[in-house]
Amino acid sequence: MKPELFPEEIFRHFLQGGEIPYEEKFQAVWTYLEGYKKSGVSWEDYVVRARIPLEFREKMARIFSECRRNGFLSPAPGFSRGKKVILFRQLVSPVNETQQPKHLEWKRCDLCERNCPSKDWKGVKKEGSDRCGTMDSNRITIGT
Repeated sequence: MKPELFPEEIFRHFLQGGEIPYEEKFQAVWTYLEGYKKSGVSWEDYVVRARIPLEFREKMARIFSECRRNGFLSPAPGFSRGKKVILFRQLVSPVNETQQPKHLEWKRCDLCERNCPSKDWKGVKKEGSDRCGTMDSNRITIGT
């Protein structure tokens, strides 16, 4: 599976802008993930206990949904060279990839949770539709 976007791009897309700097918002996500990891309770119980604002909770849900759609799963707080980072597990294909039977091929739409005109009511991609495209209008160019 080849991702369209990587977690860094997805985080920047959803967290940039507004009065609060990106770094502070990223720090908040990291802190919530760290607190959840240490709490030992379900996410539903943790968000109530941690008093995560609903708007920010919804933004985090969109971020992790997009990460999942691109093959990045299980976000976990961590450190790299003394900096706080969020680590993901990634779905990858073997180096010498051989053609797999259709039911074994992972596609981006298989991991997507969005309501989409390209899928039927069971979440199966409709015949003749190339790709979802529901995020195209929200895409931004990431620069440094």
